[in-house]
Amino acid sequence: MEGLILGLAMSYHLGFSGSYNEIHPYIEYQQNNLSIGAYYNSEERVSAYASLNFNISHNISVNVGIVSGYPEITKYEEYDILPFVKFNYHLDDRTKIFATPAAERQYDQSMNYGAVIGIAFDL
Repeated sequence: MEGLILGLAMSYHLGFSGSYNEIHPYIEYQQNNLSIGAYYNSEERVSAYASLNFNISHNISVNVGIVSGYPEITKYEEYDILPFVKFNYHLDDRTKIFATPAAERQYDQSMNYGAVIGIAFDL
């Protein structure tokens, strides 16, 4: 799909000790294999992102890009850009199941690693 997309994703955080927002409205613009957009993230902030999208097969794709909005991970409010990779399984043209590796900073400042899985609906 190309052009402007509005959508809603729901997520679950595997392996994390904190509690997180699991409802993520998003807006995205797609052209060719490039996407730019914004969404309401798990930490109740707006994240902006840009990614390159690779179709592996008819139902499987991978997004590789950068995302903002997670200063607790970077520890730098002014430089909170992180790389990301997201794996997608497309159920149809408007619905996909996704998974991405993720991290959370613990109270002792150590990192805890897990995954965010979910489902996204393009409206």
